Amino acid sequence: MKLWVCIPVFNRRKLTARCLETLMQQDYAEFQVVVFDDGSTDGTAQYLENHFPSVAVLSGDGNQWWTGATNGCIEYVLERCSEEDAIVTLNNDLEVEPDYLGNLAAAACRYPDALIGSAGHDIDNGERVDAGYRQDWLKGTSRQLNPPKDSLPDDPDIAAVTHLPGRGTLIPVRILRHIGLFDFKRLPHYGADNDLSFRAARFGYRVLIAYKARVLSHVAETGLTKIRENLTLRSFYEYLTSRRSPGNLRVRFWIAIKNCPTYLMPSYLLVDVVRVLGSYVRYHLKSSGPLSKAG
Repeated sequence: MKLWVCIPVFNRRKLTARCLETLMQQDYAEFQVVVFDDGSTDGTAQYLENHFPSVAVLSGDGNQWWTGATNGCIEYVLERCSEEDAIVTLNNDLEVEPDYLGNLAAAACRYPDALIGSAGHDIDNGERVDAGYRQDWLKGTSRQLNPPKDSLPDDPDIAAVTHLPGRGTLIPVRILRHIGLFDFKRLPHYGADNDLSFRAARFGYRVLIAYKARVLSHVAETGLTKIRENLTLRSFYEYLTSRRSPGNLRVRFWIAIKNCPTYLMPSYLLVDVVRVLGSYVRYHLKSSGPLSKAG
C-alpha cells in the first residue's frame, strides 16, 4: 500500500521544511508527499524545489484555504494512485517520528474499511493533547477519549471515534471515491475534516484513532491560539467569524446542519453557541486576568 501524504501550505516555510524533514526520515518507504502551496509569499515554492525535489508541489492562487488545497492534492493523487493506496492528510505545523507512517499503514491493514486518525502530542513537552473525540448530539458535547479505557476491547492501540481532524488522518482511496472529497463550498477552512469523517460513518465506514501513530504539534501556531490571544472586540469578532477560527459560527452551523439529527438541531445549536461564547470568556479569565483589561 502506497501512502500519499497531502499537505496544504501557506507561508510558514520553516515549519513546512521541518515537517518534510521528519517525513523524509520515515521507516516506511512506500509513500509520496504532495504539497499544495496556496500562494505563499515567503519563497516556499522555490525552497521546496531546491531542497525537496522528490516532493510534488502544486500551486494555488491564495483562495483555496485548507479545504481547497487539500482537495487539490487529492485530485492530483486520484489521477495517479491505485485502489489499494491511501491518502494521509497532514498540516505543515506538525512533525512526525520515524515510525509514524509505518504505524498508520499497519493500522490500515488491520482495519481496511476505516478512516484512521493520529494521536496529537505537544511538541514542546510530549503531552498528549488529542486522544480522539466522540460527539454526543443530544448533550451538545464532544468528549475526549481516555485511552486505554476507551480503546477497542481487543486492541488497546485503537479506539473508535465519531470524527477526525485533518492533522494526520489516513483515508483509503476507495473510500474517497465512494463518499467524495472535502466540502469546499460550505467549509473552506475549518470543519471540512470533521464533516468528511461524519459522512464516512454514515456510509458505513469505521472512524478510528491509532495511538501509536503520533503527530507532534506546534500548539502555539494553531489558528485558535492566535485569534483569541487578545481580549478586544476585534479579536472577539474574528473568533466568531474568521475562516481561521474553529469558533466560526457559520462553520459550526453548517457542520450541525449536515450531520446533527434533525430533531436535535435546535437544542444542539443553542448549546453550541453558548459553549463557543463561554470558551472565549473562560480562556481570557484564565490567561488575561479580569475583563476590565479589555482594550
